[in-house]
Amino acid sequence: MACFTLSDCPTFDDWQFFESEALRSDYADVLAQLVQHLSARTIDDAIVFAARRWLALDTLDESVQRQLMRLYALAGQQAAALRQYEECARLLDDELGVEPDAETAALYEAIRSRQFAAGEKAGRGEGEKGGKGAEYVSLSPLPPFPPASSPLRHNLPAQATSFVGRAEELAAICQMLVEQSECRLLTLVGPGGIGKTRLALQIAQQIADGEAADGDDVRYADGVFFVQLETVDGAEQLVMALANAVGFVFQGGAEPREQLLRHLQSKQMLLLLDNFEHLLAAADLLTVILQTAPGISLLATSREALALQEEWLYGVSGFAAPAAGADAGAVEQNSAVQLFLQRARRADSSLVLDKQAWSAVVRICQLVDGLPLGLELAAAWVRALSVAEIADEIARDLDFLTATTRGLPERHSSLRTVLEQTWRLLTPPEQALFCRLAIFQHGFTRQAASRVADAAIMTLAALVRKSIISHHRDGRYAMHGLLRQFAANRLHADAELAEATAEKHSRYYGMLVQALESGLTGADHASALEQIGQDIENIRAGWRWAVAQVGADPAQVTLLNRYVAAYFQFYDTRSRFQEGRAEFQQALEALEPLAFDGDAQLVMGRVCGRLGWFMFQTGQPAVAKRHLERSLQLLRQLDSPADLIFSLNYLGAVHRHLHEYAAAQSVLEESSLICQARDDRFGLTVALNILGQIAFEQREYAQARAHLTESLAIKQAIGDQRGAVFSLLYLGLVARAQDDLAQAVRLFQEGIQISEQHGDRRSIALGLSNLAEVEALMGHAAEAEKLYAESLQIYADISNLLGMVTTHIRLGDLARGQNNADATAHHYEAALRMAENLQFHPRRWSPWSARRARGWRASQGIS
Repeated sequence: MACFTLSDCPTFDDWQFFESEALRSDYADVLAQLVQHLSARTIDDAIVFAARRWLALDTLDESVQRQLMRLYALAGQQAAALRQYEECARLLDDELGVEPDAETAALYEAIRSRQFAAGEKAGRGEGEKGGKGAEYVSLSPLPPFPPASSPLRHNLPAQATSFVGRAEELAAICQMLVEQSECRLLTLVGPGGIGKTRLALQIAQQIADGEAADGDDVRYADGVFFVQLETVDGAEQLVMALANAVGFVFQGGAEPREQLLRHLQSKQMLLLLDNFEHLLAAADLLTVILQTAPGISLLATSREALALQEEWLYGVSGFAAPAAGADAGAVEQNSAVQLFLQRARRADSSLVLDKQAWSAVVRICQLVDGLPLGLELAAAWVRALSVAEIADEIARDLDFLTATTRGLPERHSSLRTVLEQTWRLLTPPEQALFCRLAIFQHGFTRQAASRVADAAIMTLAALVRKSIISHHRDGRYAMHGLLRQFAANRLHADAELAEATAEKHSRYYGMLVQALESGLTGADHASALEQIGQDIENIRAGWRWAVAQVGADPAQVTLLNRYVAAYFQFYDTRSRFQEGRAEFQQALEALEPLAFDGDAQLVMGRVCGRLGWFMFQTGQPAVAKRHLERSLQLLRQLDSPADLIFSLNYLGAVHRHLHEYAAAQSVLEESSLICQARDDRFGLTVALNILGQIAFEQREYAQARAHLTESLAIKQAIGDQRGAVFSLLYLGLVARAQDDLAQAVRLFQEGIQISEQHGDRRSIALGLSNLAEVEALMGHAAEAEKLYAESLQIYADISNLLGMVTTHIRLGDLARGQNNADATAHHYEAALRMAENLQFHPRRWSPWSARRARGWRASQGIS
């Protein structure tokens, strides 16, 4: 009869008051008896629930507060008992301005010091009136309460689909919510469609099911409740949504907000607040709840951090798409692939994937950048299209990713809807920066954002807070691929802005790589290479923009020139010769029409020389020689001796591989003279190394050792560890040729170790192959075969045909020595087949080997 009265009828008011008090007293007696009754039976969460209902009638009743403290303590829940005392003390101080009485304080001290006896009374203390039937209740020691497997009350919606992956995230977040008492407001932040709600519901379900507790302190004895906020608008509706979720019914009198706070103040609950980003103005209510209800914890999902002092943040990202070239096992275990396949097989249970279809699934995962919503929307199309067609449609137009089934929330009905919602949450300055940042490929630094996109730190921070970009521990920022694609489309809608931003981007990275150029030939090689590797996608984009511009604007030749040396060094050291060849071939084609221009001629000479080396590394020495000779011709016309050094040295290397030793020595001696005149110690070490290799192949071992030792000493003096590898490996060959096998092993191992530090896979493969040959000479056939196999795999990975041919020959020689005809035939046949694709044969490919391999081929009926 709350809020009901009769006007001008004080008698009714008196009757109503006394009747209400009588009913309240009876209710208290029933609850007291219920607690007593339950205490005598198997303990479950019902006893604490009843005790809390009892306490809710009068939170200032210390006898009931002590009852609840005893129950927690007897159940082994010391932390919960101590929190109950703290709550009691706070209420007494706030409402009455007094401290807990001596008996309550004594009980607190006994529990705190772990001196509370198991045989203590759980009922009201001596002399306390509890109404009819209220007496002492003696309890036996209780088991941990509730057991880990005991489910909590909740209103969590049943999920129609299985949960995929995210084992690490689940473990980390559950640990924070269950074990870290100071973590009472945890926000899962991330862009729309990333899977925040699904992850939060899985966490809440595990906690509700008792699967997340790792100890005996239960923080959420009163349950776990889901609060859907998608349609909630403003603070008043937020209060109503919270009340509805926990089952609280408002009564007349106090404001709803105050009633809700009073209801929550004695509860131990976890509240899951889903989609909070549009309610940030009402977030102060969460602070008040945390301050007045110490047993309440909040788990929120939002595209934007709530910016509250009490807030803990956990960034949610999409699944990592399978890497290019990942093996079948890794693809099948990939979470993005598993999510797509599970959802696809719900749409088409007969779905079968062949090799091409698996590749299309990987492509889909890469196109949506592992975004769970994108994967689900794509999977729904399998009844109408093949997976290859789905991938093609996504690549053509992101608007293709639209829901084809009913039941999805409106906000997830299409990828376009999600992205437009994200856009609307941004202020105009944030929208403008969002677009400009789309120019970056695979991340960027704060300095790059400032120089290229005019990013103010406060706006950049706002985009982090709103989950548009993420900030990583290494100091770099990143943007999800689909967000970037959406922003790039908006950027290119303004052609003038897009072009201006692309030019600033290209100039910034051109200056960056030019600044790193000197470090690549000295002690800072590893660090400089790592920096280039971090930004290689941005550097490649900057290079390509400059290449594309030189035809329309020859002035951009100077910009392209900034990239040449360092860009080459990255591809060469990382053994990415095919990629390097393609990049430099494209640049040369763009420069060809400008050959009459002096600046363009200089850059053409530099590009042509480096393209020649990539041609050589990909098995085309004749083409390589033509490019290097043309490079020298262009550079000699400009009287640019410093730029001649590279082309002279690498032309010498090509001549040496073609066994054109006189020509090789001629260009290398010219290079040496220029280097000495210009004090170019790095260029000199390269020339000395190749001269040493020539001497070794001509069996002039003393001369070879002299050249190689001199080169090694200079390289060590200038800190060029990576370059020292070639001196070490060829000194090892000299030691092997002179039967000093122990010294050869030491030198090869040292070279391999340095190569591994620098990520130089070609040098690793060469070192392993040389080491294997020594192991074979020492009679260690099994170890030699293992090392050859490792070398062969690396050569295959980097598409180095010459290395593969040579290693197959050596494996064939090893097998022949063991009288293994099948293995001998296999390796010689493989070497012969690959050698036919080369423009020259390796020196060790003897006429006998060729005849023997062809003989096996004929004997097996192979044409």
